[in-house]
Formats: sequence, C-alpha cells, structure tokens
Amino acid sequence: MISAKDRQIIKDLALKVAEISAHPLQDIKRKEWIRHNKMQHLAPRVLIFPFDCWKEIIPADILEVSHPYLREIEFELRKKIYHWEHFRDDTVIEPFINIPCVMDEHQDWGLGIKHQHSTKIDGAYGFLPTLVDEEDLHKMMSITHEYTFDDDETLRRIAMVKDIVGDALQVDAYVPFYTASLVFELIHLRGFSQMLLDFYDNPDFFHKVMGYMCDSMLHVFKTMEKEKRLTLNNRDQYLPSGSLGYSDELPQDGFDGHVRLKDLWGFADTQEFTDVSPPMWQEFAFNYQLKLLKEFGLISYGCCENLDKKLDHVLTIPNIRKISISPWTDIRLAAQKIERKAIFCRKPNPAKVIFGFHKDNLKKEIEELLQVAGRCNLEIVLKDIQTCNGHPEHLKEWVDITQACCK
Repeated sequence: MISAKDRQIIKDLALKVAEISAHPLQDIKRKEWIRHNKMQHLAPRVLIFPFDCWKEIIPADILEVSHPYLREIEFELRKKIYHWEHFRDDTVIEPFINIPCVMDEHQDWGLGIKHQHSTKIDGAYGFLPTLVDEEDLHKMMSITHEYTFDDDETLRRIAMVKDIVGDALQVDAYVPFYTASLVFELIHLRGFSQMLLDFYDNPDFFHKVMGYMCDSMLHVFKTMEKEKRLTLNNRDQYLPSGSLGYSDELPQDGFDGHVRLKDLWGFADTQEFTDVSPPMWQEFAFNYQLKLLKEFGLISYGCCENLDKKLDHVLTIPNIRKISISPWTDIRLAAQKIERKAIFCRKPNPAKVIFGFHKDNLKKEIEELLQVAGRCNLEIVLKDIQTCNGHPEHLKEWVDITQACCK
C-alpha cells in the first residue's frame, strides 16, 4: 500500500526534476554531447559520478518515503536535483525516470560464487574458486547460460511510478549496459591468482573456459536481440566506464523500433590484465572480447587499467569510439597514439580530490592534461569515488576548477 504522503513526495520531486530538465542549458549540453560523441572537436566534456559518495551526500536518514521501492526512486530523483544544484558539469538532466529491467544475469554460471569477506563494512573480499578443474568446467558447460527476466515485476514497477508521476516525467525500462569483458566474471569463479598462473600452467584449460564464455555471451546477446529485449543506450544512459551515450549515429539505418546489437554502445575492459604483457592480454582476453564487440554499433573500451602498451590493439576494434585513460596511463603516449581516432576519456585520480585537496595542484594537473591532449576529442571524468571524506564541497570545487580550465 502506498501512502498519500509517499505519493506526494515522489510527485513533488518529479515536478522539480521536470522543471530542471526544461532549462535551456539541458538542450545545449545534449546537442554538444551528440557532436562530441560524433568526433566533432569541442571543448572537453567534464563529468562527475559521485558513486558511493551519494550515501554521504544524501544519507538514508533524510529520505522521507516509507515504501521500499519508492525510496529508491526518491533517492534517484534527489540525486538529479542535487547534481543540478551543486555540480555544474556536462551532465544532462533529462525528464525521464529510468527503471532497470528486473533480471538475473546468472553471473555464477551455474557454479556459485564464494567470497571470503572482510569484517569491515564495505571492505574487500577474496575469491574462493568454484571453477577448479575439468569436472567443474563440464558442469558449467552443461548448463545453458542465459539471462532471465521478471517481466511482471518490471511492469509492476513502471505502472507504480507512472501512476504517481503522471505526465511530469517519462518512465522507461532499460537494460543497464552491455558488457563483453568476460574476465571480471571469470575471476570470481577461478580466482585472480589462479587465472594468472593458468597462462603458464594450464593455457588449454583457460582457452576452453574463455571460448565457452564468449560463445555463451554471444548467444545471450543474440537471444535478447531476437526476443526484443534490447533497449537503446544512445541518450543519457551511463556508459561504462564513465561517460554518456548521446548519439545520432545510433540506432543505425534500417531501425524500425526493434533494437539490434548494432544499434547499441558495447563495452569491455581488462582491469585484471593491467600488468599482463600485450601478447598474453591479446591471446587470453582481447581476442575473445573482440568477437563480441564486433556486434555493436559503437564501442567504449577500458576502465582503470593501464593501456599504454595495448592501445594499438584497442584502436583496431571496429567502431571504437571511447578509450579510458586511467590515472596510471601515460597521457603523452596515449595522446600520441589516439590523436583524433577515438575519444580520449581521461580519469583523474579521485584520491587527489578526496584526500589532501589542493586547488592549485588540481588546476595544474588539468592544465597539463589540456596541454598534452587538448587536440584530442577529450572528456575528463571524475569517478570511482568511494567517499567524500566529509567534504562534498570538494567535488563541486573540482568540477568548477576543471570547467574553468576547459571552457
């Protein structure tokens, strides 16, 4: 049962977001994103994704809604409002409520996932492998890997929110994103250390696993396409690893409302391979990812890994459009390699913003980046922020400093 109070709170927040979304600046930024993602040379785009900081900025005890699911909607709406009022980055506040499809990706691949957890809240964890030998692999391969969707629950959530917000905001269901990484799921089954040893001790086994996972994910994507479960991500959708998907190149020609893989942004990364040699990275990961990435219309590649010695290969991906340049990547080398062939998606080190905040140092870092990579199609994205360390104002100041340097 939804109380009258809950309904009023959500409706009022929705109306506020609608008001913000109607600001003329939203359309300006929207059009600039389309031009930027089309490889037209503009001033660098600046983004901030506060991630876990939101729990400090908007703590649970200030949420007013009592209904469990509508509290999530309240949280999302309040984030949009706060973002607009405090972070003058290039985020577009759209008149939408995006509701993730209720689905299970079955990331345990039929084997289960086991971790050894830290005793600290939000602490680290270790892997307890469940893919140990050929018998486990046989079990894994005996189960058809697929995504399962709870359509009834998805439709129930959409109807609930639509009934409250009316025509104030558009309510859409979406599939969060489409990843061809593979390795992230594998290490949860095999263990990180064991995966590295496999390259030397058990390469045939590793190839057998990756081959099966790759073929299975291709089947999943093709099935979703056939069953009309794909949703466009060419609007304000978050693109891994840290960008926005605005594009008038997607969907591609011939689109009739039935979303195809070639109408979408795809993504892959290999953070776990950051210190693996380029030949081994290519053999044990990249070649499998490439088979999946070729199906998508535009590609975003990389996250927190150092791609210094792998950029030549990354640039061979068909329709590569964005490349993540992490804090550990040589920006001079990256700028020389990428030039204007793809978007240079720079990720500054968030620790420099959160701990030991110093305006002059941050400004100097941005100015050096612009000097080195200013001729590239550049975006600067602050993300992977686990805490604001009691100073959310530092996030705002970083945005203001960066925008002043760029614009």
